[in-house]
Order: sequence, then structure tokens, then C-alpha cells
Amino acid sequence: MRRRQAAQERRSEISEIVSAKGFIRIDELAEHFGVTPMTIHRDLDELDARGVVSKVRSGAKATPIEEVERNVALRRHHMLPQKRAMADAALAWLEALDADHLTRVVALDDSTSALALVDGLAARDELTIVSNFLPVIEQVAATGHATMFGLGGTFSPDFQSFQGSSTHEAIRSIQIDVFFLSATAVGQGAVFHPEEGPLQVKRSLIDQAARSVLLVDHTKFSRRALHRQAGLSEMDAVVVDDGIDPADLRRLREHVETVIVAEVTEEQES
Repeated sequence: MRRRQAAQERRSEISEIVSAKGFIRIDELAEHFGVTPMTIHRDLDELDARGVVSKVRSGAKATPIEEVERNVALRRHHMLPQKRAMADAALAWLEALDADHLTRVVALDDSTSALALVDGLAARDELTIVSNFLPVIEQVAATGHATMFGLGGTFSPDFQSFQGSSTHEAIRSIQIDVFFLSATAVGQGAVFHPEEGPLQVKRSLIDQAARSVLLVDHTKFSRRALHRQAGLSEMDAVVVDDGIDPADLRRLREHVETVIVAEVTEEQES
């Protein structure tokens, strides 16, 4: 059991290293972790099969960000401790903001970072959860007391979400107190996404919500994506995990008044 857990933790760290560097050699990974190259080969075979990294002859390279965004199963298991930590911090922020439980409508985008909030939100029977993300809809329906308001439209199997003109019309017809969202990349005082369809739905939700809260793990600050989603100054709060580089944190605080750094605990890592 311990050996299996050690392998899982090593593979999770390998995926982070490859994502940050773009490419790394097998011998570098073996030296970093103090294991044999054969062990790294097995790790990379497993990660490649899951689409987390692309194994090449001498090492591993990052999977193109467009492919990562289309792989919901991969995103659900990537940076999981960080997502749990950010979810806990975001829920604490909401409780502090809403001590009298006046918040009635919370929207979640089609990100797995926002998905981590569902269990905490769905227990509130006075709350309505709005989303175009099928995993959110299914999880709220299965586990929660909250009311689920699903945003319909044209279903995208790649993103497991609803998009298109009908989705935007549904958003414009409701009031939203708080919108929790994520992004593919952060930089230049803004957040970015590689695909226009999901981005446009997020944009409509930002415009319709009284408050918008961004959830981004520290790896998003080293990524790039084509389309500008929103300015950081449009966010009422940003929640990031404690792996963020101090320089990135300083730049973030130049644009957003409320920045919450979520500490990843041993419990969240298990």
C-alpha cells in the first residue's frame, strides 16, 4: 500500500514538473526522485496512457494544453490536493461573506476546480446552484439538498458542458450572487483559455454575477493560452494554492484586492 501511494505521489509530481518545464529527460527524473530509470519508464508509461504527459524516447514532454482542457477525466485527477485546499478556502470565504445566508444563487463554471466546491455547496438546502457542466449537474442531483439549475444548450462531449446561444440566453434570464470559475492560464493581468466556446459561457456568467471568484492552482501562472477570458481586476477574489511563486503572488495582488492563499494540508493530500 505504501509503495503504491509513493508511486502515485511521484507520478503526480512528475506531471507537475513536466507541465512546468515542457520537457524533461528520464535520467533527470531518476536523479531527482532517487529511483532507477526503469521505474521512471514505468511511471511515464502510466502517465502517457492516461494522457497526462507524452512519453518520448529520451524523456517526457507536456501534453498540449488544448488536449488537457478537453480531457475532463484527466483534469478531475490533476492537482487534486490543491483543488481541495482551494475549495475549502473558497467555501470559508463564502461563509464569512454570507454569515446570514443571504446568498441564494451560486454559479460554477465547467472547471474541475469549481467542481471541488460541490459537496460543500450542495449541503445548503436554501441554495440554487447554476452550471453548464454535466459533472456538476450529476453530482448535485446525486448528493445535495441544493436546487440544481442546469444551463442547457448544445452539448460538447469534449468539455462535458453545454454551450451556444441557448446557454447564453439562459444565463441572461437569471440573477447570480456569486460565480466561481477557473482558467487555463494567468498572465499579463488577465486569465486565458484555449477555446472560445467555453470561454464565452464563462464571460457571460462573469457579466451576470454580482461577484466573481477565480480559483487557479500555481501551475496556471506558467501556462499560456490563446484567448483572453477576463481581466484579473474583474475578479472580486482569487484563490490560489500555497505552491504559487512569490513573484507571481506579488503580481496577482497588484490586480486583485482579495487574494486568498490556500494551504495544502496532509489530509487534503491523502
